Amino acid sequence: MVFGIDMHYHGPEEWLGTERWNARNIARLVRHNLHALAITEMGPEDLRFYELKKAALRDAELIVDKDQIYVPESDVLLFRTLEIPARASDGKQEGHVLIVGAKEKIPIRSLDYILDAAKEQGAAVIADHAFAGPFSFMVGVGYARVENAFRRYFEERRIHALEYNGQMDSLSFLNSLFRLANANKRAEAFAKLNNLNLVANTDGHSAREAARSYTTLDINPEKLGWTNYISAVVNYLKCGQRTIPIKIAGPAFAAERHMMALIPVILNSKLGFHLKDRYHYCS
Repeated sequence: MVFGIDMHYHGPEEWLGTERWNARNIARLVRHNLHALAITEMGPEDLRFYELKKAALRDAELIVDKDQIYVPESDVLLFRTLEIPARASDGKQEGHVLIVGAKEKIPIRSLDYILDAAKEQGAAVIADHAFAGPFSFMVGVGYARVENAFRRYFEERRIHALEYNGQMDSLSFLNSLFRLANANKRAEAFAKLNNLNLVANTDGHSAREAARSYTTLDINPEKLGWTNYISAVVNYLKCGQRTIPIKIAGPAFAAERHMMALIPVILNSKLGFHLKDRYHYCS
């Protein structure tokens, strides 16, 4: 049976801090396409899934277990993933990684530190927007200039998949101007050359972006039971079983929305400040 999952979705940020930020509403966005949807927290101080879970615990019809919320009416599991910007001891950006199945928060440290922590927790690791990092034309981060070094992380099974990012294929002005879709093309070429799994995620930040890109895996959620969904996905990725990326372009202005959120981070990083590593925060 085909299992559809988006492992990199920050949620509809227009709903943050409102009554609409709840598991039922988010599950309805994807119920016709996906079995599972991540709510991705950016850095250790981002608490958006925690806020979603806190609201879910007050709803007797939802099933909550650790970092999972099952919505029976939609047959959709919401779960937490971590997007972590890796940073060397000298402050140099080393790219982002997406952690699936982490049991605890992982701090912003070097790439090797983060990968070791993920391994200790039994999590799977995805190199998200691997050749953009994001927006390498401004930030100068990502893996693009160190492909040989990057390759060894896959050979050592410390990173388990590359990401095709739906948002970077958005029908937006910035995407066209800076050719952000080239990062996806490079990821596809790198995956094909090295026989690596390519997974598709939205990296969405709005309701309109939900389920526009996702990955299908050959597992049966009906036999698994909802509590085992994510552990099965983690094992699937770590064992190298093949995935099928569903690559749908993000909507217009998606890249612009992302850039507006990142501009303060980019400027402060260039000036030597890090805004307490707080990219997004749900109060």
